[in-house]
Amino acid sequence: MGKNADFLKWIIGFFFLSCSVGAYPQFYDQNPAVLGKADLLVTYSMLWKEDTLNRDFQQQEDMLLLIGSNFSQFVSKNSFMTNLEGRKMEKEGRLQEFFWK
Repeated sequence: MGKNADFLKWIIGFFFLSCSVGAYPQFYDQNPAVLGKADLLVTYSMLWKEDTLNRDFQQQEDMLLLIGSNFSQFVSKNSFMTNLEGRKMEKEGRLQEFFWK
């Protein structure tokens, strides 16, 4: 009975794992139509330290703050531009090409 129960647990675990592999996160953080309606766009440079044990190593990245009447979102400028290009290629039916870039 012990081996059968272990095997059954393994099968159930494998089933749930295989179901979760098919679940993909959304490609974009916000609805592109909502992001296009930002009333104010703020750009700034963010300097941060990834590792508190190595305080001399710093990262810097340009950031965007999108401010609208009903939302606000901050995102890295590189990420935003990449998503913008991805949306353009998605509209052109070339999204798979974008992912393989």
